[in-house]
Amino acid sequence: MLEAHPEKNYEYAHDHEAAARTGSELQRWVVLHTEGRTDEERRFVDRLAHSAFGARMPYSVATLYARMGDTETAIRWLERAYETRQADVAMMKVAPELDPVRSDPRYADLVRRLGL
Repeated sequence: MLEAHPEKNYEYAHDHEAAARTGSELQRWVVLHTEGRTDEERRFVDRLAHSAFGARMPYSVATLYARMGDTETAIRWLERAYETRQADVAMMKVAPELDPVRSDPRYADLVRRLGL
């Protein structure tokens, strides 16, 4: 029960606030991406990548770069997700957001290393 552990209440509230911020951050990216505001989009994703979000969610950062057409940076973030054992990499073989990087030999090598 949360009330019995005030320190857990704080942790829950902090995690919930972080999740809400992340959701609104990703909504902001969708707006920039769909409106074709590429310079703003690039600055936004670079900032997001170097925030706590990037540290926690390297796979998600990789998908954003892939969708922007930046294969080089997307592959680097996929490697980071692999190295940190982020569970989401298990989806990379079928995730449509990674279609732009599938032709890169480093992508195929990463899929092979993952055993997918």
